Amino acid sequence: MSADDGGFITVWDIEDGKLMSKFGNSHGPKNKITAGCFDSTQRRLITAGSDGTCKMWNFSNGQCLTELFSSENPKRIDTEITELVCVFDPDDAETQLKMSYIISVGWDKKIHVWADEKEEEVTSTKILPQGGQEGHKDDIMSAVYCLKNTMIYTGGHDGSIIAWNFETGYSKYKLHDNDKSCTTKDYIKDGRSVDQLLIMDVRDKLLSMSADQYLRFWSLNELTGGK
Repeated sequence: MSADDGGFITVWDIEDGKLMSKFGNSHGPKNKITAGCFDSTQRRLITAGSDGTCKMWNFSNGQCLTELFSSENPKRIDTEITELVCVFDPDDAETQLKMSYIISVGWDKKIHVWADEKEEEVTSTKILPQGGQEGHKDDIMSAVYCLKNTMIYTGGHDGSIIAWNFETGYSKYKLHDNDKSCTTKDYIKDGRSVDQLLIMDVRDKLLSMSADQYLRFWSLNELTGGK
């Protein structure tokens, strides 16, 4: 599966590399696709457009199944989305069939969470940060969910990395406080953007990849208790 700046979604056969299907204008004219992920069953594709729209597709025939809206805006998130994450337990088949969640992050510095209710239109169930908390001060560029401790980790354009409790919606700690080289005053010039986050389940570590060309390995066991 691939998606591009022209708004085209293309399905490829990984066995021989042949084109299977292709459909375009997925997020309206002149809107590029900025992020995408598969749902818990691997049968539906979720994509985000540069205009802040989120849609769920039957990627086999190009049918739009669901549109995801923000509870703050009845039409769209209204800012570019940089990452989409599907939250589910891969070892619990019953949970996959009943309920999963979709998370988006982007230029509005917020985390939007939707329950996968399999309806034509779905409104976000929560938006983080909550309760007047301080979250990211700049665009959020990446996100990942850790099933073991039910935390969302988000990376900012300024090098910040924040851990969020998925159930309560509150931030728990800031990983960048443990490494002062993550952020600088002139982070745009110095290139501190956290462009990718990965969970290493085997070693209980979070891997962050930043524009400063460093890989940072964070011990989730040590961080769970605080800073």
